[in-house]
Amino acid sequence: MVGPVVKLRPLNDIACPGEDGLIELYMSNPLLNDVTMTTEFWVEIPSGIHVTGEGFAVDVAAGIAHALFKVAPGTSKTIHVNIKPIGAYEDKEVFFHAYGYYWPGQNKDNSYPVSLTHPFKIRKECPLPTPTPSRGIPGFEAIIAIAALLAVAYLVGRRR
Repeated sequence: MVGPVVKLRPLNDIACPGEDGLIELYMSNPLLNDVTMTTEFWVEIPSGIHVTGEGFAVDVAAGIAHALFKVAPGTSKTIHVNIKPIGAYEDKEVFFHAYGYYWPGQNKDNSYPVSLTHPFKIRKECPLPTPTPSRGIPGFEAIIAIAALLAVAYLVGRRR
């Protein structure tokens, strides 16, 4: 099997009303491989949090979300895991632990681990976006300067 890629990363680590926290699971199986790659993946769910994502079955009693994915040679798959509180939002921080294994074909003895432990902030209100300083139209000052020089040249030429 030629180097498949399986990555876990947080995309948004703040959950607030109208905006979910987000974890991304990316899987890619190079075309050079001649077997389908299997990925088995779990997310431990903190108390008071709801997790959804394509392909996940949730066992609420155990606080675990589980998914199994197959990735054919020459393809990739991206899964987004949404994180939101159950009921009311309150200011707190929770830790998510996501982990799994991937292996070629039926060869589970040749599995590779992948994991992510990351804090997520739960907020009553969404943070205000940081305003970016407006810089105007690029090159606009140069256009004004050229126009002013042309006007001065015209006036000087007209006086002669």
